[in-house]
Amino acid sequence: MLDLLEYLVFFIIGFIGIFYILFYVFKREKAKVKLTSKLFVISILITIPTIFFEKIVLSYGRFPEMINYLYQAFVIGFIEEFIKRYILISFTYKSHKQGRYLGLGYAIIIASGFATGENICYFFGYRSYDLELLRVTLSSSGHLCFAIILGILITIARHARRGFTKQYYFVMSLVVPIILHSIFDYIILLNIYRLLPVYLVFVVIIYLVFFKKYKLYITYLMI
Repeated sequence: MLDLLEYLVFFIIGFIGIFYILFYVFKREKAKVKLTSKLFVISILITIPTIFFEKIVLSYGRFPEMINYLYQAFVIGFIEEFIKRYILISFTYKSHKQGRYLGLGYAIIIASGFATGENICYFFGYRSYDLELLRVTLSSSGHLCFAIILGILITIARHARRGFTKQYYFVMSLVVPIILHSIFDYIILLNIYRLLPVYLVFVVIIYLVFFKKYKLYITYLMI
């Protein structure tokens, strides 16, 4: 039976995306209400084919135990971060014309919907590989952490004026979340929870490095 804390985490993760939608409802910005609602629903629905695709790819993993865990972590990290970023780029990045690009907020909405979809699939017994409920809860929370990095980097890429800078951060918006997600999943799969504080410090350092650049671009919208 689910603990109250686990129910609370699942509720909060799902509500984050709904909160963004309600925020634009109260501001009466119909276009953003439509866009954020679409992002949230699509992110929930996309989890089903994502999980089945992960199962297919993971079925080819026939390696020694430690390497197999590494394979699982990378496959899941790559597929999930690629899909979330693809949704972000397809529905927001390409259509953005002028003004401030809200990439960070959109990325969080997508992660909230994706994590909500995963949690729903978990309750019905569909998941790419077996996880204890605690580990699923941690993984769901991890989606939001990776989304922040994705949102920061893709926003910098959108506002950068220099070709190399734009391309660099555009590529990094995929590479960094994949690496962070894969490392996180590897730690969880191996049950080495004592490494999570070290991992968290590593993630915070990355946040601080990129967030400083993010604030600069958001402030001036150019470099």
